[in-house]
Amino acid sequence: MHMTPNIILASNSLTRQKLFANANINFRAIRSNVDEKLIKHQCENNNISIYEISEILADSKARKVSLINEHSIVIGCDQTLIFKNTILSKQKNKKDILERLYTLNNNTHILLTSAVIYSHSKLVWKKTTKAILKMHHNDKQYLNDYVNRNYNQIVNSPGCYMIEGEGVRLFEHIEGDYFSILGMPLIDILSFLNLNSELN
Repeated sequence: MHMTPNIILASNSLTRQKLFANANINFRAIRSNVDEKLIKHQCENNNISIYEISEILADSKARKVSLINEHSIVIGCDQTLIFKNTILSKQKNKKDILERLYTLNNNTHILLTSAVIYSHSKLVWKKTTKAILKMHHNDKQYLNDYVNRNYNQIVNSPGCYMIEGEGVRLFEHIEGDYFSILGMPLIDILSFLNLNSELN
């Protein structure tokens, strides 16, 4: 199976990079440095649905990196966690992580994951997946202990869990693509790249 080698992942996410590395993909990772807060603010001012923002952010990341790497295939990704029709942002400290887990505890939330591919600075593919996740009614002491054990892995995450680790124990039901929940629709990306190796 042929896989084009000149691939750039426009992401600073170690999880996404690990997914590509584990799949034995030859790639480079370049941080896009797009201003996500500004883009979200512009979307809000233009009354753009919160269900479209993950794709807009993924597109912005891929397009920016592609403009200075036009001979590469550039992949941009983004996720939005939506709870009660509101996007929940990443959490930065232990107190906020606990509050986030208390909020999601015994509740259902939506995780939208978008991936966009540019080639020669042109959009050639995009996909957004939707996952629905329902948490158990977890004991607060367990949540406290969970955060203490896993803080370094879950900080800077909107959901404050990693289902590839102990975080899977927090959930009663998960509906959606596993790789998308981790950060990208990996199978779909690989299928596109395998079928379109001539792009590069």
